[in-house]
Amino acid sequence: MSLGLKYKNNEQIFAERQRGGVPYLSYPLFENTGIVNHGFSTRLGGVSTGCFSSMNISLTRGDDPEAVKKNRELIAQAIGVEVADFTYTQQTHTTNVKRVYARERGQSFPETDGMITDVPGICLVTSYADCVPLYFVDPVKKVKAPTLKKNVLARRSNLENMGEELRILYVAMTRAKEKLIITAGDKYLENKIEKWGMTGSVGALPFTVLSAASSYLDWILMAAGGAKRTIDVKNVPMKDLLVEEEKNQEEKAKLYLELEQLRGEKPEKIPELIRKPYPFETDLSLHAKMSVSELKMQGQFTDDAESAFLVRSEREDPAEETERGPEGEPEKSPEAEERLSAAEKRARQKQATDRGTACHRMLELIHFSDISGYEDVKKEFDRVLSEKRMQPDAVRLVSPGMIAKFFRSGIAGRMKMADRQGKLRKESQFILGIPAREMKAADSNELVLIQGIIDAWFEEKDGLVIVDYKTDRVKEGEEQTLLDHYQVQLQYYARALSQITGKRVKEAVIYSLTIQKEINVPIGQ
Repeated sequence: MSLGLKYKNNEQIFAERQRGGVPYLSYPLFENTGIVNHGFSTRLGGVSTGCFSSMNISLTRGDDPEAVKKNRELIAQAIGVEVADFTYTQQTHTTNVKRVYARERGQSFPETDGMITDVPGICLVTSYADCVPLYFVDPVKKVKAPTLKKNVLARRSNLENMGEELRILYVAMTRAKEKLIITAGDKYLENKIEKWGMTGSVGALPFTVLSAASSYLDWILMAAGGAKRTIDVKNVPMKDLLVEEEKNQEEKAKLYLELEQLRGEKPEKIPELIRKPYPFETDLSLHAKMSVSELKMQGQFTDDAESAFLVRSEREDPAEETERGPEGEPEKSPEAEERLSAAEKRARQKQATDRGTACHRMLELIHFSDISGYEDVKKEFDRVLSEKRMQPDAVRLVSPGMIAKFFRSGIAGRMKMADRQGKLRKESQFILGIPAREMKAADSNELVLIQGIIDAWFEEKDGLVIVDYKTDRVKEGEEQTLLDHYQVQLQYYARALSQITGKRVKEAVIYSLTIQKEINVPIGQ
């Protein structure tokens, strides 16, 4: 790839250079100093397309940011510098000249038409069309370069200091119980978001990039990568802050005057006089993060762990079980239940919870597409055991007959078909943000994070279907109890899945393994 510049005389001001397939222009006079790396990009050697083809390094013209990022990397490699060292201006035809210090490496300066620096490694980047740029290099004073030993010691010191600062940030971001609020202010925030968005999601950031940070905010923006998609920027004018502070001071002064008026009151009346209703009382009990199970406690019912009575009978005959299914626990009278000690009740509850967990785990591990009957279920149980995916004690809590009956249901048939098409998903975790006001948890728009796990879901032509297995102790005809118990939970599942996939959830089903029935849940979509 050649530029093919032609001059009217033999005095070639520019030298045509090329490295890594990227052509650029260079000043021989600058090269001869031996103290500066430089280059002038052209329209050649990049990856941009269309009207930006092919080398465009500006983010302000509507080009694909990923293409711009790649172009910057290409030209940086060609002239022998690091992209992280690029320091930019936003030229507005002023006479403003900025001296760039080491801590400002990589920043972008608005309303600046000139830059100067004596810091080694900083790459000053300017853009222009029909303007005539002027470049100056001081070949006399040059740059005082430290010795190799000093560089090594300085690098080690920087690494240690930076490591300690990163550890402090890590501790701050991992010790919050529910929510972490970090405040930051930067008058060049938009520029920083644009700058650090170029780092992208490339895994571990190199030292050259990390060391360019001047604050914790820089590291957070680096990690965000494409921060405009994940960070809401709010510009607050200084006058608004002053007005707010003035209001706060007025409130304090008013309170002080009220307290002064209380000096003559009787002591027993003072608490009554100063007690005022707190306007955000409902927010005090608001959690920043909740599980779907906790949501079932929103005044609708008192939740118990799923209490299965799906036990394996020692007397069951496999051939008979295919039709009959496993036997359940013998029913106990209310009087007998009352006579149980607290320890016995806890033991029964734990056993029931373990059975429910084991059933869910087995249904997660079973290959749906491979099951036609009871014998196939038994083979799947043996496979799970041989692959050590479940402990033998846990497997013994699950009845193969119960699972075989499930696979004769209509919903299981649809799930098997989806599994053969690669459209069945199991144990899908999610986190969903919902305003507290929508949850009727508080009169606030505060965002509450809802987390949960969807047992199974699959895709059909006209939408998605959610399936939730339940092992609760219910009897035939008590389907409404399960519906009342879990409708809210399934509605949140549907909302989360719709947001994650961008597709409509058309149906949600509770399948009771106890009574071997599927129950359709209204989800309001």
